[in-house]
Amino acid sequence: MKPGDLVRFEMYGPLTFVPGDYPGQHIFSVLGLCISYDKRTLFVKILHKGKIIKKHCSGVEKAGRRDNELLKTPTRAKQMRACYNKIVNNTTKGEKMMKIEELL
Repeated sequence: MKPGDLVRFEMYGPLTFVPGDYPGQHIFSVLGLCISYDKRTLFVKILHKGKIIKKHCSGVEKAGRRDNELLKTPTRAKQMRACYNKIVNNTTKGEKMMKIEELL
């Protein structure tokens, strides 16, 4: 994984409780845009719905062809990458994070 890649990660739904059973949560896959990947601490920062999420790399994987089902339109991935490329071009690491925060 590298910054700018489309990634798939797991999120948990609301806690559900049925009388006489253990409480549980639904797990579902979500797509986001990788902002940074730290190889030393194995944490990934992901841009998802205008928020930056920090997750361990064990729950994150690079999105592939089969993830087109998760996208409403195949061009959505291109739009996300184009947005990221606008931010990254001609910026340093500190400026890049500031510009991402401005977009939110």
